[in-house]
Amino acid sequence: PPPAPVVAPAPPPPVVVSKADPPDAGTGPEIAPPAVASRFKLKGIMEGKKGRMALINAQIAYVGDDLAGGCTVVEITSRHVVVEVNGTPYRLLLYSADR
Repeated sequence: PPPAPVVAPAPPPPVVVSKADPPDAGTGPEIAPPAVASRFKLKGIMEGKKGRMALINAQIAYVGDDLAGGCTVVEITSRHVVVEVNGTPYRLLLYSADR
């Protein structure tokens, strides 16, 4: 009988590099409690020429911006924004169960 054909192993899957941030793992600042989340509603996160921006209430905000009500934008990721309210950092989630 003829020899069995040699089968080459399958190549490894391609590595996909993404600009997306890793999913929230529950680390970092606590998720904003209802009293904070109701005052500062995260409506969207966009990427622009100047970097990421967040739509909080009806205002476009960048890292370092001060918003009305004593809130400063500290960090903007693809899934959440960290704000500091009266010296305490909180995460505003882009998608939450109450939406």
